[in-house]
Amino acid sequence: MFDRGLTDVRWTVSWAPPPWQTELALPLLVVLLLIALVMVVKLLPAFDRLFAAVGRAASHMFGLLAILPEYLITTLLRRLEKAPPGVFHTYGAAVGGLVGMGRRVAEAGFAGFTTNRYARRCLIAIALAAVVLTGNAHSCPPGAPACSPPVVAWWNQTKALVNAPPAPPARAPSPAPAPHKTTKKPAPKRTSHK
Repeated sequence: MFDRGLTDVRWTVSWAPPPWQTELALPLLVVLLLIALVMVVKLLPAFDRLFAAVGRAASHMFGLLAILPEYLITTLLRRLEKAPPGVFHTYGAAVGGLVGMGRRVAEAGFAGFTTNRYARRCLIAIALAAVVLTGNAHSCPPGAPACSPPVVAWWNQTKALVNAPPAPPARAPSPAPAPHKTTKKPAPKRTSHK
């Protein structure tokens, strides 16, 4: 995924000279990832409302499915006029506790990340670092000797580009001498003799 992103970003900076395309690709990809993560974090309150409803429903469904075996066994024992053992009541209380905990987790959701600016920034930084580092780590197949990870390649190319001796300035052609203008001598003034 990371390599595909780098390829797409290189295409978007194809207007730059070839050595700079590689230099601009990785920082541009990181900036685009940062913008995407900021947008996702800004949308967390909307996701929070959606996931809270889904989480409550899922915890109730889990509770119903988990309590079903206990209900069937205790109903069968009561029809046989036997008292159900206490372990079934403990199991039912444990399932009820898990459902309550699931509801609380679903209702808490991303509230900490949506209200606390520091938590949002930490979430963005951690997610960005995780994406870049995992993409960098998995970009080269194992045992490929000629492959270097994108961040390492970018760093080496940037160092080479910065440390390269500057090209001598191109000598501008000297201006051609101005053409020689011939100046006419003013004609002598005529004076009229009266």
